[in-house]
Amino acid sequence: MRGNRLGRGSRNADPARRARADAIIADYRLDAGVTGLEALDQLFAHFGRALPSVVITADHTDAVRQAVEERGGHLLYKPVRPAALRALLERLVQSVRLPTAEPTMATRPAAQRRQ
Repeated sequence: MRGNRLGRGSRNADPARRARADAIIADYRLDAGVTGLEALDQLFAHFGRALPSVVITADHTDAVRQAVEERGGHLLYKPVRPAALRALLERLVQSVRLPTAEPTMATRPAAQRRQ
């Protein structure tokens, strides 16, 4: 699994125009009052579709959880165990690469798992 780090003012920003993404990892609190959710919205618009996403945060409020779920994302609370993040990403990427497969409980957003 490999990734690209993209950020505002980053030298990597131009490759984003050509990049292909299987999933997005975003911290909830970014610089200058911007949230990871705003970054997700911009990336979804850039790629022309919603992508599997993971938002990492220490904010345990219902508002953050609901906002992530509304975007179909997955939420991990800090401190994040590397093995948990790796396992979630592998499931998400596998679900993108196998579009004919039915989503499993592990790949469904939290809102769908509760139904």
